[in-house]
Amino acid sequence: MSMDMLGFSYRVYNWLVDLYLGTLTGKWPGVHSTAIGHTCWIDDQLHTALKDGINQIIILGSGYDCRAYRLRGIEKTCIYELDHPAPFGAKVRHLGRLLPVIPENVTFVKVDFAHQDFAKVLNNSSCDRTVPYFLSLGRCNALSFC
Repeated sequence: MSMDMLGFSYRVYNWLVDLYLGTLTGKWPGVHSTAIGHTCWIDDQLHTALKDGINQIIILGSGYDCRAYRLRGIEKTCIYELDHPAPFGAKVRHLGRLLPVIPENVTFVKVDFAHQDFAKVLNNSSCDRTVPYFLSLGRCNALSFC
């Protein structure tokens, strides 16, 4: 179903990735292309939102999400990455090795989704939830809720 939402070029790319990775591993056909398709679709939606004037992005369960560092046109957008404190330590260490400096438009918001209300934690940051924002669930799912 997620593949049906993608344009032709994305579908061909995903098919080639599945073919290549499936040949290498022989396991979990479709898993890699589904993740790629998911990422491409969210990127497309985010580009549309940026063109429409959205100037805040909230990513719940951001994990190793790298949109703040790889997408063009996002440099002036306030980005709030929410995740458990443990993944942030590793992510910041990796980013420190890859980037000369973490962009000023990115704010890491540490939250334990199992024990804290992320909306209250987000309210304590500089995020202005009274203006429109783009919300991404990152790697959250209904079973774990991040």
